[in-house]
Amino acid sequence: MRSIVSSFPGGAAALGLLLLRLTVAIPLLANTHRTSAPAWELIGVGLLAAGLLCGFRARLLATICCLAALTDATAGGILPLTVRMLDAFALALLGPGSWSVDALLFGRKTIVVPGRSTGSGPGTPSDP
Repeated sequence: MRSIVSSFPGGAAALGLLLLRLTVAIPLLANTHRTSAPAWELIGVGLLAAGLLCGFRARLLATICCLAALTDATAGGILPLTVRMLDAFALALLGPGSWSVDALLFGRKTIVVPGRSTGSGPGTPSDP
């Protein structure tokens, strides 16, 4: 079964994805100072923004941000709300990039099987 995150682009694409994560996370933090929400809700928003900034479970958190943008009544108009929602949706589709915690945890791994020589396939003896 293939993973949802097939690759973690590097270079300029990684920088672009980092900037996209910033544009999704910063408005979350900017809206917390003007709400009278309970402390647990503000802590949750802070953790959501922190997770996006460092790229931990970025696809899931970006999807949550996209849904939160739909329900946000304090966005100040339809255009900022639409831009926030589209940014979060784009991030959910693209993934976190190579400059993220997800890339460190779930990136490409090399598996070395000890005792097997290269070229011996299944069912072939490695030593005669």
